[in-house]
Amino acid sequence: MTRHGREGPALRETVATNRSSPPGLLEELAGSSEGRWVRLAVAANPSTPIGVLRRLAADADAHMRIAVACNRAAPASLLKRLADDGDPAVRLASLSNVTCPLSLVRRATKSENKLERAAAAGNPLCPVSALKTLSIDRDRTVRQVALLNPATPSEMLVPRKSLTCNLMVAQNRGTPPYTLDALSLDPFADVRRIVARSPRVAGETIRRLADDPDPRVRLIALRNPRCQHMFLERAARSGDPLARASVASNPVCSPGLSFSLAKDADARVRRAVGGARGAAGEAVAAVLVMLAADREAPVRASVAANPASPFGVFGRLATDPDHTVRSALAANGALGPAILDGLAGDESPVVRRVAARHGALPLETAWALAMDPDIEVACEVARWSRDGDLLQAIAERDKEN
Repeated sequence: MTRHGREGPALRETVATNRSSPPGLLEELAGSSEGRWVRLAVAANPSTPIGVLRRLAADADAHMRIAVACNRAAPASLLKRLADDGDPAVRLASLSNVTCPLSLVRRATKSENKLERAAAAGNPLCPVSALKTLSIDRDRTVRQVALLNPATPSEMLVPRKSLTCNLMVAQNRGTPPYTLDALSLDPFADVRRIVARSPRVAGETIRRLADDPDPRVRLIALRNPRCQHMFLERAARSGDPLARASVASNPVCSPGLSFSLAKDADARVRRAVGGARGAAGEAVAAVLVMLAADREAPVRASVAANPASPFGVFGRLATDPDHTVRSALAANGALGPAILDGLAGDESPVVRRVAARHGALPLETAWALAMDPDIEVACEVARWSRDGDLLQAIAERDKEN
């Protein structure tokens, strides 16, 4: 963690952000004797006891009250009080919280303050009837926020003559495929790029975007799993290495095509093949084994990070001379405790930091990393450990120092 001059102990602040920290420890860290950043972390932690949140919500520091107002664990009664706070930023944070009382959200939708209407428009619990009104609000910001809300009815998610509004509609998870198809014809490439990335876009729309005049739109379309194989095969034979890399990264890329691209002269293409999360099987495993011995470290790193890689290559990559390959391996969710334990003792602090956040890290190893001379390694343990006793020990160690 880079603190940039923040006051207070780094480890205790990190422990305060961990949802697995014991309630008693969080209550201690919320004490007035702690540094401001530590207490702010407690205020934002969803595991913080309600009583502690109530105390922090009465703090004179507006940032502390904002952190509580943003906390999804804050009870409705507390958010009701914060919705009437003297600081406008606190009120807006409260109105944006999904646990805010519905009556307050309804009231905010009719507020003369455009920021309050925008906060209500972004709340997933905002009533549909209000969202219909807010999506055509006189203020552009309010309209944009409402159009991004997944609860906005589909009949309101239609193409408009506004670039920013169309960007919001294209990003909305509830936008129907026929609207996305219409937006694929938008004159602005930024809108078409978002459409090309959507998992809900129709196959015919992707077919059009695969031939889009904008090269970035075409590359994104080639990475979409809805892209037809005929377009993938055509792009795989093109002279553009970025197009071939996009094909290689597509999860529906066939094993035969992956094998061909794995021998590509451009390392970017081979790297995309090594990192693709596609179909499993002996053919795919053979490709990954071949790329694990590639001369380029980024290619080997992509194989090391791929959960689909054969377990046999993990041992080889764990001793790779390039630390970026070993750190990529340490982040692999399919890694077993034995190899992970070895990476936790790696000479490179970067590798140890990545290993410290792995879910399969043995508890004994986590205790050792908590005492690592590199403070960043210890902070990763404090941020990701799920053991309450270890978190308590880290906080005590930092208090003594």
